[in-house]
Amino acid sequence: MKFNVSEKYLRKRRRGPFVSAALIALIGGLFCFVSGASLVAGISIVTLVVVFCSGLNWLGARRFLNDAKDHHLEIIGENLISRGNAYKTEIDLRKVDKLVLNKRRSGVDSIILKGSELQGTRLEHYENMDFLAELIERVVGRDKVRVQRWLHS
Repeated sequence: MKFNVSEKYLRKRRRGPFVSAALIALIGGLFCFVSGASLVAGISIVTLVVVFCSGLNWLGARRFLNDAKDHHLEIIGENLISRGNAYKTEIDLRKVDKLVLNKRRSGVDSIILKGSELQGTRLEHYENMDFLAELIERVVGRDKVRVQRWLHS
């Protein structure tokens, strides 16, 4: 079964540049108002800052969204495989020393795989996270699983 990046998270990432532009404009406008700058200078400075910062944020979000469309996880045998356009990464789940499940009321929010060869791989924002956690837990073993119900690590 393939686990894709969730649509809810993709919508949130699409909104990000617009929200940051609004916040930067608000903060910049308040700063210009408080400092007593002239109207033309204040609007010019705020416009430049909004365009620069939001443009960078928009480019980053666009690149992420393009990559996320083709990215998915699969569990084949005892391997967790992450695939994208130009890459394929495999993690041997038998080498996982500790599996941390961060849970919220709605279910599993993130999965952290820790091991001697792994550096704390974190899986989050995928569809069917509960089922993904169950599949990984079957391979790793219940004795290596720790459930956290609050304070994401």
